Amino acid sequence: MNFNLITEQPFWFIIFCLLAGAVYTFILYRKETILNEVQPWLRGVMAFFRFFTVSLLAFLLLGPLLRSVFKTDEKPIIVIAQDNSESVLIGTDSTAFNSEVVNPLTDLSNALSEKYEVRTLSFGENTREGMNQGFSDKLTNISELFEQLGAKYENRNVGAVVIASDGLYNQGSNPAYSLPKFKVPFYPIALGDTIVRKDLVLSNVRHNKVAFLGNTFPFEVIINARQCGGEKSLLTISNDSAVVYSKNISISGNNYYLKVPVFLDAKEKGIQKYTVRLSELDDEISTSNNTRNVFIEVSESKQKILVLVNAPHPDVSAFKSAVESNQNYEVDIRKAKNFSAPLNDYNLVVLHGLPSANNKAANVMEQLKRLGVSQLFIVSNQTAINDFNALNTGLTITESKGKVNEVLPLLNSNFSLFTLDEKTSRLVSNFPPLTAPFGTYKASASNYSLMNQKIGVVNTDNPLVLFNVGDNNKTGVIAGEGLWRWKLFEYSDKNSHEVFNELMIKMVQYLSIREKKSSFRVNTKTNFNENEPLIFDAKLYNESDELINEPEVRLNIKDGNGKSYPFTFSKTEKAYSLNAGYFPVGYYRYTATTKIGEQLYSRGGEFSISALQLETAVTVADHTWMQQIANETGGELLYPSQINQLNSLITSREDIVPVTYMQDKLKDLINLKWVFFLLVILLSIEWFLRKRSGAY
Repeated sequence: MNFNLITEQPFWFIIFCLLAGAVYTFILYRKETILNEVQPWLRGVMAFFRFFTVSLLAFLLLGPLLRSVFKTDEKPIIVIAQDNSESVLIGTDSTAFNSEVVNPLTDLSNALSEKYEVRTLSFGENTREGMNQGFSDKLTNISELFEQLGAKYENRNVGAVVIASDGLYNQGSNPAYSLPKFKVPFYPIALGDTIVRKDLVLSNVRHNKVAFLGNTFPFEVIINARQCGGEKSLLTISNDSAVVYSKNISISGNNYYLKVPVFLDAKEKGIQKYTVRLSELDDEISTSNNTRNVFIEVSESKQKILVLVNAPHPDVSAFKSAVESNQNYEVDIRKAKNFSAPLNDYNLVVLHGLPSANNKAANVMEQLKRLGVSQLFIVSNQTAINDFNALNTGLTITESKGKVNEVLPLLNSNFSLFTLDEKTSRLVSNFPPLTAPFGTYKASASNYSLMNQKIGVVNTDNPLVLFNVGDNNKTGVIAGEGLWRWKLFEYSDKNSHEVFNELMIKMVQYLSIREKKSSFRVNTKTNFNENEPLIFDAKLYNESDELINEPEVRLNIKDGNGKSYPFTFSKTEKAYSLNAGYFPVGYYRYTATTKIGEQLYSRGGEFSISALQLETAVTVADHTWMQQIANETGGELLYPSQINQLNSLITSREDIVPVTYMQDKLKDLINLKWVFFLLVILLSIEWFLRKRSGAY
């Protein structure tokens, strides 16, 4: 550590400080004649103390800074990441896996920590700290692990990355093309077995989530069989306990593939459970992939959505594909010009770029008002803003004609009409901007803003997406165009449209439901995957039709065996919300209750939890990308029996060394406590000696 002094003024100003101390001391001690009798050396000591303190005080007026330079050594970071998905245990038992993989990795971590900073991670559905967390993840996303490594360690002294995996992934992109930007050696540990073993696999059951009462709906059963040539199995599909379809499967060859189309009748309304099963063969490596349960919601009819457009626009096709990803909805796109069909068959009308300068759509607006059909306005550069302001949508825009803003979405944490899950909320905040009219935005008092506008780095109160509840219908407004950018962004970032689709469907779902005038309303999805938390929303109205949330709302969930799970809703700004966590695969009913005064209210429904069986669909390990990244980064592919070699492989590398950082720190000299105490001590000693000598 090195120290030196710097000042705000030229350093030669210290001459004036010394001169000030000398002059002050000379004047003080020259007039003190009583001190003439004091021994000369003692008088000199007192004079020096005064000279030093005055000079030091004068020097402090120059704003001196004490500069200290520290040298810090950062140990190399060794990352050890372990696959926590279900697939790594297929074909082996947990005891053997612990002794062959988990325990050696733990020993490696302990050995390396003597010389390096070791960070352990587990990955599967997501990446988290620590290892050996049960091997229960239903999905594997290795590219997400690499994204986390890049975000967390890009500017750190990473020495090496050890990754233990069977190489199988079913989410995200190819790991070989997702490596972090920093260049360090990767040491993959190849788990699992690449030898093809005997296995009959129900690879997939493709089906619609929704069917319609009285109609026929399709199943498509995908069967793979490895090393099963010459054997037979029975495929059955059961609705509850009744077999509704069966087929004998004769397996020809050791790499067998079969696609079985099945058509079933939707005979009963509600959530129907179907069990698809392949009878087991002798000596299969795994039988957990022989059965799948699927849940299908049988509804009376589809919800019909009309999209009226002023002109073709990519937002319209993005909206249509998102909404129709839910089979409950049918989207009909029409040009507004000369449109005259009745609107009473539609649950929601979406108006893109309407009203416009050349099409006021007056007939449509009059029908919507008369029939009480809900509307969603998407404001574009074709929208006639003054005509839009006259429609009582809950939003008015005083525009500066022709000007626009690029606005980012800013989620409103107090929004209460429906709930977005954490993944959706996180990604929406990263969406690219929409193009919105420049101007002054004013929302009605009854509006519910889902998103506000963020302009540059400034968070505003201008609504971007809002909803308004009228006397007989509901209105939504998306105050900008460019929704197609959101869809493309998610696909480029996550290789999926899940969040964009979910966002559009939630908006349509809220607007399209013609709610009965009920004082108590509860909403949730009818189907969840087993890795999704159960989310419920509730709203309670008083006799004046005002939202309230003073009473407590309770929820009771009952599984197929009659076991109950009680919960209490949390209160939001104007409504209620509940995250009930994760539930096992199965069929459930729920009942929500509350009380206003002496009046008891109750609402119920049903939902299903579907199994994720991607991890058991493939039982043969794939180490191709692992060998590739080892070659590209200068590492080495190892097997569980070679884990004990990793310590010497890493410690023998000359490029894994500590990094030394030089760090400067500046501190005002006047703020140092020892300077204060030095001044006090010197002045106190001088004062004591002067008093003892009879001076003041």
